[in-house]
Amino acid sequence: MQKVLFLLTVIWRYRWRWALPLVLVPLLMLFHSLKMVPVYHATTTLHMNADEAGVSYITNLEDPATRDIIGRALFSEEVLRAALYDAGIVLESTSSGRVQNRIDGTRRHLILKMGGETLTLKLSGDDKEQTLRLLSSLSTPFRDELLAPERFRLEEELAKILERVQYYTTQKIQAEALLQAAEQAKQAAAVKLEANTAIARAQFELETIQKSLDLAQAEYDNQLLLIQKIQTQRLLRVVEAPRLVQGPQVSHLSTVLLGLILGLMLGVAITILSQLLDNTLRSDDDIRSALGLRVLGRMPNLGRLQFMDGRLGSLPE
Repeated sequence: MQKVLFLLTVIWRYRWRWALPLVLVPLLMLFHSLKMVPVYHATTTLHMNADEAGVSYITNLEDPATRDIIGRALFSEEVLRAALYDAGIVLESTSSGRVQNRIDGTRRHLILKMGGETLTLKLSGDDKEQTLRLLSSLSTPFRDELLAPERFRLEEELAKILERVQYYTTQKIQAEALLQAAEQAKQAAAVKLEANTAIARAQFELETIQKSLDLAQAEYDNQLLLIQKIQTQRLLRVVEAPRLVQGPQVSHLSTVLLGLILGLMLGVAITILSQLLDNTLRSDDDIRSALGLRVLGRMPNLGRLQFMDGRLGSLPE
């Protein structure tokens, strides 16, 4: 019974020290919960047709180097910028600083997980529709960025083939001019044999150039088809369309209950600490324990002393 009374005495003595945290902590947590911006989490799943694409540097998806290439492509500034424009989140009139902030924010909230030929993209955002649109817009620029090195290589080869085609075309024009000149010379020549020899030589050279030109032209057409094919290559196929996996789950009631628990724990801790640090002598036992002396008597609180009618008296405070 004495322990219960002692506990109640302590609780009442330090009532403000545990009551204030019990009230303030839930209120502060509720205020923070009301001001909190909701966060939406969306995901989509892509399948990479690496074998069909025929691109050597992304064929083996288990290779760490290949995974690094895929990761750098997805998080590149070009891909994120194109996706933001495609999703309508940033416009042409948007300042470059805000566009860069959007790119950095998207990079921080985008997660890539790879398992075999499956790529899982997860994106978090404070706007549900924008988050889903942005996730939908990532696949096309992502594919283009992955195929960019192969496309650049094919375009360089195409440029070299085009130079050959132009070279053989020029040679053909010159050979046709030589053949025409030889035929004109034949009409005016006195010795027809030499003129016929010159014409035959010009015709042979023209035929050789024409064959080389036809081969170069065929190679140019094939290379052009490869570039067109890689531009339309379905390297990435959407297996699961972007969807929300988790919306804003903020329960104000749970927040208040958690605040009450934390406030009570803080109040109890403050009360216990205050009691342990309190060295006030409140009873005879406290005096005997602290000083080792026996209490001989008690003197009541006389209040404020003053003289009244020539006699010393006291006024209670």
